[in-house]
Amino acid sequence: MTSSPATSHLHSPYSAQGGHALSETSLQSQTAVFLQCPECAKRLRSRQSLNSHIEAIHRKNKRFSCPYCHRLFSFQQALRRHERESRCPLSRNLPS
Repeated sequence: MTSSPATSHLHSPYSAQGGHALSETSLQSQTAVFLQCPECAKRLRSRQSLNSHIEAIHRKNKRFSCPYCHRLFSFQQALRRHERESRCPLSRNLPS
């Protein structure tokens, strides 16, 4: 099947509209805004991530405590990993 220049875009996987959308997506990902930590220059994607980073890393704010051994963690995710992977010597001795 041959196509004329006027209909060639109908047979191409990269139509003008699709190509345009792709380039906009690529442009958005290339120009993503990062916030930089003023203390260590780490780049983070959101104000919330930056604030959490500063509190946990630079201010050593550890708000999450293991209910068994009372070890402190900066992030809830770290506490959950501690509990899940049985890193707590006291929680290992509990009945399941």
